[in-house]
Amino acid sequence: MKKIKLFVALIIVSSTLLNGNVCQAKESNQNEETRQKIISILENSEGAQENLQLKQLLNSTPLKSEKSEKYSPKEYQINKNKKVIFISDQSFIVEKLTQEDKPITNTNNSLFSTSAINTNNSLGSTSAIYTTGNYTKTHNCYGSAGNIVWTAVVKGYFYYDNINTPKPFLNDAYYERGFLSLWQVSNWSKGIGVNGDAYCYARGNFSWGFEYNGNGLVIQDQYLDLRLTCNKNGNVY
Repeated sequence: MKKIKLFVALIIVSSTLLNGNVCQAKESNQNEETRQKIISILENSEGAQENLQLKQLLNSTPLKSEKSEKYSPKEYQINKNKKVIFISDQSFIVEKLTQEDKPITNTNNSLFSTSAINTNNSLGSTSAIYTTGNYTKTHNCYGSAGNIVWTAVVKGYFYYDNINTPKPFLNDAYYERGFLSLWQVSNWSKGIGVNGDAYCYARGNFSWGFEYNGNGLVIQDQYLDLRLTCNKNGNVY
């Protein structure tokens, strides 16, 4: 009798594990199909129409928890100014780069060390200083049902001369939480830096979870290092 009970118990456990694996695989496949549809929307629409289509898609087929221990982020470049980053099984970020105005030429050569300026370069007999104009880079983070849970923005411009490391200028950097969003932001900072190329940055930890009597449970934590970068030739990315 004991052997029969043990055999039945093993069958039940095996069946439960098998069903769990099947459900997890099904959710993973459904999510992958939804992600491909998200990419297609981002490739073929912009602005309000893009947001509407994402909302409609994810209202009908929301991204579901795949119950895996750790999700490996996936990144897809839509075009030179837009990409999508799937940061978890149920969240994704749409990154957009926008040029706000046209670049201009500036004659203030004192922005760079005169000893580093080559007067025989292709710009002419004297080195010209250019500005990229103002750029904005935005991260919109979407939840599983297509709602924007937070937005982060960095704005700036750069002076460059095709020779030296550009000079970065930060206009603004800020974040906004979506309507009724549970996400919290900590360690927010903004500034400029140089690492081969020059950049303006916005950084912070975006997280959500639950808290009761001072005890918290973090469900998801996303570190943001949003950079607006320029190389010596004035290419902003």
